[in-house]
Amino acid sequence: MIEDSPAATARATIEGLRAADVATRRRAAEDLALCGEDARVAAVPLALAAADADEYVREFAVAALESLGPPLAGDHDALVAVAGDERTPDDAVYWAVTLLARLGPAAVTDRTRETLMRLCLHASAGVRRRTRWAIRRLG
Repeated sequence: MIEDSPAATARATIEGLRAADVATRRRAAEDLALCGEDARVAAVPLALAAADADEYVREFAVAALESLGPPLAGDHDALVAVAGDERTPDDAVYWAVTLLARLGPAAVTDRTRETLMRLCLHASAGVRRRTRWAIRRLG
C-alpha cells in the first residue's frame, strides 16, 4: 500500500534536500514548505538546509521550519549534535537551537544544557540571542 499523505510526502522529500543538484534541493525545500506541521519528519535536514548555499533553498527551508511546530522527540539528539558541532553553519545552529526549544523543558538533558551554555559564547550574535531565548524557554 502506498501512503499518500503530507507526512509521507515530507519523508519522501528529505533526500532531495541533500542532492547535489540545486534544482532538486529547491523542489524539495519548496515541497516541504507546503507540508506545514507534517514537515516535522524533516526538521533536522531542514535546519541544515537553512544554511544551504542557494538562497532559494534557504528561504523555503526557513518557511518550512517556521510552520512545522515542534520537531519529533526522537530528533533531540540529532539537533543537539547539529547545534554543538563547531563546523555547523550559523543559520543551521540557529534553527537547531530553535527546534530544541520547541521540544520544551521535558526534553532537556545534561548534554542539551552543556551545548546551550557553550553556544552562549558563539561567535554569531544571532546564535547567542537565540540561545538565550531557548534557555529562557526551557527553564
